Amino acid sequence: MNGVIVNRSSRWNAGRAKAHLSYNKIKPYNEVDVRLLISDFLITISWLWTAALIKVLTYQVFNGGEVLRWIIYILSRFLFAWLNNITDGGDHHPLIVIACATPDSLSEFHFGVVLRILVQVVGSTVGVWQVRMVFTGDVVGKGPLSNVGIPRGVLTEGLLSFVLVIGYLGLDHTAPIPFVKICMMSILELVLDDIGSSLTGSSMNPAEAFGWAFSRGVHKSKEQVWVYVLAPLKATILAIWAFHRVSLQKKKKRD
Repeated sequence: MNGVIVNRSSRWNAGRAKAHLSYNKIKPYNEVDVRLLISDFLITISWLWTAALIKVLTYQVFNGGEVLRWIIYILSRFLFAWLNNITDGGDHHPLIVIACATPDSLSEFHFGVVLRILVQVVGSTVGVWQVRMVFTGDVVGKGPLSNVGIPRGVLTEGLLSFVLVIGYLGLDHTAPIPFVKICMMSILELVLDDIGSSLTGSSMNPAEAFGWAFSRGVHKSKEQVWVYVLAPLKATILAIWAFHRVSLQKKKKRD
């Protein structure tokens, strides 16, 4: 995840997400071209490959356990923080793009957020296709799979996504340095993943979940739409509202 410095005077700030606790510049809307969208696309594909390689290295090459997985995962987050910096905000996670958006108008919010999420969905679909072409069988799994009914799945993914976004926003406002933010956010992601892995696969990423579902031909199913798309998105909006509500009350008390 990431730390964010948002310039509300920027016309493009509605769509810019500084992913994985890095600090980036904000360009005016009229200065932005397709480079950020290309960055999102390539970084999303890179993340799918990274996630697959983490599984292969942990369980196939080194035959390690959870400690090794955690170490490799945290190190990979520093890599994506660096990629985020050099691309001026490229990211692979729709929930973080939404959490970073501070729309001055609804139309700018739609342009900045929806367009980037669509690019991330396409990137995830391409990335999953590439990974499954190289790693056949169940070497890297089949993506998030729900072992519970739709109501429980919606609740699980919603709660996990809510905690994820609250944690991201909280660390963005309180953690002293980017290094600490990256480590703490990575640990939170891993903990949430372990909590929900036996229930829904702990997706918390609508774009990535769609990519895997598309590869299995179930991307239009009711479970996919409700559990892996709508639940995380609605939980993200609720988390943003709750966080800013509490922050505003604290600010009023200080004043």
